[in-house]
Amino acid sequence: MTAPDNPPCQNTLAPPGQSLSKEHEHELLSGSGISSEFVAARGYYTATRRSEVPEVFSKRQQRLGLVVPLHSPDGETTGYQLKPKKPLSKGPKYVTPAGSRNVLDVNPLMLCALRNIAIPLWITEDAKKVDALASWGRCAIGLAGVWNWLLKGGEPLPCWRHVPLQGRRVYVAFDSDWRPTATCKAPSHAS
Repeated sequence: MTAPDNPPCQNTLAPPGQSLSKEHEHELLSGSGISSEFVAARGYYTATRRSEVPEVFSKRQQRLGLVVPLHSPDGETTGYQLKPKKPLSKGPKYVTPAGSRNVLDVNPLMLCALRNIAIPLWITEDAKKVDALASWGRCAIGLAGVWNWLLKGGEPLPCWRHVPLQGRRVYVAFDSDWRPTATCKAPSHAS
């Protein structure tokens, strides 16, 4: 489904000639329910050599796997996540470049819908959920985690300035693991 009032855009984050492995294509299209249109717009690709992993990842983080470009609502700021084929340890499934700043994430095909307060907004975690919602015609932004909508000082991320909220219906749909656990405590600024 094409986003309302939004012409198709060309992805500029995936290196020329990059593609998805059959495994990753199946994971995104069948496993996550993302349409090929939104997969292409985001620019997902499979890194089959370390040299294909964006340089923003440290040498230690550069693993073969699914590269997930992130797109800020400002239309300019970008980032990456990587789902390594072989993770470093029992840590998270997705790796974010060390020292990178958090950004809200939106599929590029949904930028016009994001700016239209008449269109309800979904806030969720991770790019795949954003793209699955977009594939069903839902406007969504993603966070890298429940608390990653804030800067360290407690101020909202600057990219929130590009997300009109006043007068808009907003749904927050976090993962089922959003509650703090013994190994993941709530931030000190939470009340």
